[in-house]
Amino acid sequence: MKGLAWGKFYNEHKDDKLNAAELEQRIVELIDDDEVESKKGIYEYLLTGTVRTLSLRTFDEKTKQKIYAKQDGICPICKKHFNFEEMEADHILPWSGGGKTMPENCHMLCKLDNRTKSGK
Repeated sequence: MKGLAWGKFYNEHKDDKLNAAELEQRIVELIDDDEVESKKGIYEYLLTGTVRTLSLRTFDEKTKQKIYAKQDGICPICKKHFNFEEMEADHILPWSGGGKTMPENCHMLCKLDNRTKSGK
């Protein structure tokens, strides 16, 4: 994978006891996972365990539907009702600030509010 600091990884992990077959299996699983946005982050994740390198940022459809229903279609910012298609899933604690992509950290915002809030 281009752009990775392979020398750094080698120096930090050269003495790690790794199972090539297990690593290969995990690589295949993560490449097939639609939520993993950064495929090049897979290798760093497998070596360091740092989940952020995978860029897991999108909420799945089931989660979005559940949160929409829980909010009764009301945007928590402008307090107006919207159809599901007029809303977007958003991290309550921003992903950039360490917020995880999990149902407890999700709310549905109208598109206007989601696109104008900029990580606040």
